[in-house]
Amino acid sequence: MKRKIEYLALVLVIVAVGSYLYFKRTDRVHYDIPRLQEIDARAVTSLEISSWSGSVTLSRKGGEWVLSPSGYPADAQKARKLLHDVATLTLTDLVSDSKNYDRYDLGEKDRITVKAHAGSRLLREFVVGKTAPTSRHTFVMLPGNPSVYQAVDSFREDFQGDAASFRLRKVLGFSMDGITKVSVRSGSAEAAYSRQVFPDKPGKPAAWVNGSGKEASRSDMDLLVSSLSSLECSGFLDHLKKGGLGAPEAVVTLTGDREYSLSIYPKTSEGTPLTSSGCVSVFTLQDYQLEAIRKAVDKLAGAR
Repeated sequence: MKRKIEYLALVLVIVAVGSYLYFKRTDRVHYDIPRLQEIDARAVTSLEISSWSGSVTLSRKGGEWVLSPSGYPADAQKARKLLHDVATLTLTDLVSDSKNYDRYDLGEKDRITVKAHAGSRLLREFVVGKTAPTSRHTFVMLPGNPSVYQAVDSFREDFQGDAASFRLRKVLGFSMDGITKVSVRSGSAEAAYSRQVFPDKPGKPAAWVNGSGKEASRSDMDLLVSSLSSLECSGFLDHLKKGGLGAPEAVVTLTGDREYSLSIYPKTSEGTPLTSSGCVSVFTLQDYQLEAIRKAVDKLAGAR
């Protein structure tokens, strides 16, 4: 009988201790982890991203995202990802309250501060550290709170970079199927090709034929049109202006629902400047991109 009483007492002690620890931890989590309310991404009108190296501001203008104060178009896909990160920020655990921030890349030289505004009203502010060892979380801090928390998702890379990192790099785009005419010029050599289809011969690829009835190399034409249909640049030469570059060395003009063009100018010490109908700025391409386009233009124009 005595042993049964001892066992019963032991069970009661275990239950009591377990209950105490459970409710103590529950209270601690409730107290230590702020529950952030999800905000409406559509309400955000500007995002300010600040780090040791400088700051970047993205602003919503007429439904589009631009870099402020330059007004250059921002990459819409990157802007949407930033908005998602900001609007759905969720803290899952308290990591540290020791104020040892460097180990989490939350020290002054490593931290990234993010502010989201709706007009002049601050909707959300937080500090981004490094990705957690889980690779599915990020260390963050909140304003006025010295604690380090773990947030859902790995998103530090989304906020890294200078203004150029968030700039729209697509400089020309169109549907290949809609192009009916391609004109090329390289130096003094030039040619124009019209797209010829064969309704009575299903499955036969369209041909590109010039005014003399000569058919263009399908591989060269396909390479040129496809490479320009969704062209992204490698960088911008903002100190140069359209209209101030002199005569281009080579030009491609494509006609579909409207006219699209790409112009290539003489090489400088900073690279080869290009302009297009789809971009307000002077830009550059990767060497391999430029070489492939230039080679196709030269062959189609009869310059080689």
